[in-house]
Parts: sequence; structure tokens; C-alpha cells
Amino acid sequence: MNLRPTLLVASLAFALSACGDRAADDHQAAATPGTPPAAGPTADGSAAMGTGPADTMAPGDAQTGAGATSALAPADRKALLAVIEVDRHEIAAAQDALKKGVGERARAYAEQLRTDHERSMQATQAMLDGKNESASPQPAASDDPALTAERRQHDTERQRLEGLDGEAFETAWIDAMVKGHQAALDKLDRELIPQASAGEVRSHLESTRKTIAGHLEQAQALQKPAS
Repeated sequence: MNLRPTLLVASLAFALSACGDRAADDHQAAATPGTPPAAGPTADGSAAMGTGPADTMAPGDAQTGAGATSALAPADRKALLAVIEVDRHEIAAAQDALKKGVGERARAYAEQLRTDHERSMQATQAMLDGKNESASPQPAASDDPALTAERRQHDTERQRLEGLDGEAFETAWIDAMVKGHQAALDKLDRELIPQASAGEVRSHLESTRKTIAGHLEQAQALQKPAS
């Protein structure tokens, strides 16, 4: 018997069957939704990257440093440094009066000066520390000629009062408080507040002005004899 025709027919039947099975598999894969394609090489030969959680950027990663505090404008920084110099001087002057043993009214005033200006200095310094994050170096207070001159004037005034005692010291000290607080108000009104650019700095300066104005009124009242 010649088996060649039989084998040929069987081979053709097997091939047709295999093609039919492959077509069915392709049809089933296309009909199944959500099935991710197999990762294959990209145009540059690297493996294709998926979009799983490991590849997702965490919120805020692209905003690194966005919450960093901006640097102060030169006029704002100068104004805050000027307030700190006033605070420094008034605290030292109050301590001088307390050491000299001034009268009851002057003592109460000196204690209030020390408390208020210590609080003001702390708040002002916090604003400077929170804002001084510029990449470029900021000048120190002593680098400003106007602040340096003001500091020298304050120190000279306290040295002059140091040579007095008793009623002479108290009278001269109260007069110096009136003069010093009036000068501070004038500087705030003419220069520091109008030139402030940041809203929070302006608000702080206006609050400082109210405190200094109150101190001025109290010092002026001390110039008058007690009723």
C-alpha cells in the first residue's frame, strides 16, 4: 500500500487545525478588556516602563522648596533692625533706672519699658530669622551707617545719665525717655512705615508704633508732678 498520499493529507489537516487554534486564541485575547500588553523592548532597546505605584511622583515632589520663606527686601530688613536697636536701648535704659533706685512711678514705668521692649525684640528677631534665607549674604546691623550712628548716640546718652544720681538722674532719665520715644515715632512715621513693602512687616511696625506712642504719653505724664 502506498502511504504517501495518506501522510500528506494528515499533515495538511494538522496544520489547518493549528492555525484555527491560534486564531481562536488571538480573538479571545482581543475580546478580554484590561489585559496589559506584554512588555517589550522600546526603540532604544530598553524595557518598556510600566505605570505602577512605584513610578508615580508623590504629591509635592515637584515643589521642593516652594514653602521656603523668601528673603526680606532691604528696606524691610533695615526697618526691623532699627526696631531692634530701639528695643535694645530702651531695655538697657530701663535696667539703668532700676539700678539707680528711682521713685515708685518711674520704677513702674521702667519695668513696663523693659517688659514691652523685650517682647518687641523677641517678635522682631523672629521675623528676621524667619525671613533671612537669601542665598546672598545680608549685611549685619553694624554695617548700616545710620544704625551704627544711632547705636553710638544711644550709648552716649546712657553714659551721660550714668554720672547722675538721685532726683537729678530721675529727672534727666525721664526727659531722655520723652526725647527718645519721640524720635522713634518720627522715624517710624517718616521713614520706616512708608518704605515697608511686606504687609507683615508694615503691620509689625504699626503695632510697634502704638506701643512707643503709649510709652511717650507715660513719660510725658511723669514729667508733671504727681497729683
